[in-house]
Amino acid sequence: MIANAMTKSWEVVKKHWWMMFLMGIPAGIVGAFSDPSMLLKLQGMQRALFSIFELIVGLVGILFSASLAMGYAKSMQTGSFKFKNAFVAFNRKYNWPVIILVGLLMALAEAFATLLFIVPRVILSVGWGLWMYSYQDNIEAGDEVGITQAFTDAWKTTKGYKWNFFGLQLLFFCMYMVLTILPTAITSAFKGNGIVVAVVSVLVYIPMIIISFWNSAAQIIFYREIKK
Repeated sequence: MIANAMTKSWEVVKKHWWMMFLMGIPAGIVGAFSDPSMLLKLQGMQRALFSIFELIVGLVGILFSASLAMGYAKSMQTGSFKFKNAFVAFNRKYNWPVIILVGLLMALAEAFATLLFIVPRVILSVGWGLWMYSYQDNIEAGDEVGITQAFTDAWKTTKGYKWNFFGLQLLFFCMYMVLTILPTAITSAFKGNGIVVAVVSVLVYIPMIIISFWNSAAQIIFYREIKK
């Protein structure tokens, strides 16, 4: 199952990587506005206002990220990748306030679980990791999905397949870790040479993007497999 998802998703990326990149630009732009580190540099009213700004950007980011994931799923299902699919969740029938609330509550729950221990966080991530696709399928089927149902459907989706999904995500996690550690090792070897740092950053950033496309496509294929 994991091998099948990895293989088929790579074929999708090879064929549609350019359009996947274009579809991801809106979500990337929203994410670029977020800079939590600024909170450490501000004081008083400025910090309060910037906190509100960060909250708004975060909520909008949840919607754009979920919409992108659903847009990839729709594109793979129809076989046609279109830029407009990146905004599929903005359709009125998708009830985007529910998407934002579900995404926010899941993020808070996972953050709280992380404070307890890493294992609960992993369990929640695996159990809820495919929620966007189960939500999308229910909406396309004409069902009205509330917050509670979104949580329960997401958990039921991976029932019996949580270890498989964990293995799939572990593979991508290892890829990300290699690409995160490698630049540090190389730049340290060259003692922070500016040109080397710039070149290595570019060479690492591109594979990071490709792997993110691969991960998204693999999740969608995995989801379709377990829903058969």
